[in-house]
Amino acid sequence: MRGYADGGPFSVGLSLVAGGRLSGVRQPSGMVISGNAPAEASSAAVSLRAEGSYAINAVPGLEAAAAFMILTTPTTAVGLGAGAQFTFPSSGRLPLRGTAGVLVGLWQGVSGARATTLWLNPYVRAEWGFTPMVQAFVGLSLDVAPADNGGLTALGVMAGVRFRLGATTAR
Repeated sequence: MRGYADGGPFSVGLSLVAGGRLSGVRQPSGMVISGNAPAEASSAAVSLRAEGSYAINAVPGLEAAAAFMILTTPTTAVGLGAGAQFTFPSSGRLPLRGTAGVLVGLWQGVSGARATTLWLNPYVRAEWGFTPMVQAFVGLSLDVAPADNGGLTALGVMAGVRFRLGATTAR
């Protein structure tokens, strides 16, 4: 039986996430802190995300995952995280799969909320396999970067493509 990793155990992908910033930097009243922008209303958030993963053979569908993200809103930031994702069903004839995952890492504000803080990124997506090595996906992504000045929370719709690399495996 072949599994979802028919295209190989490694995958790399690129996605665009567009959505809305739910919360942002809070500036203390009466104080101007260098590097912090005043509190802003919710606004559009766009990020570009590069990802990689490795299929863990002991648990069909489970993958170790990592991603690098560049976020642009009135706050610009980069994030680097690692975690796990689960693809289900891990085998079958249909090319449609679901993936859910969570990444934990570091978030560095470049403008606006200039803080180095924790980055939490849960996501869910539907993948369509055009070939065993090429999958396109759409889904939802939540970026949470808490900080003492309010940090940032953004919810977005993600769309992208993922390529499986390496030797094909039979299960």
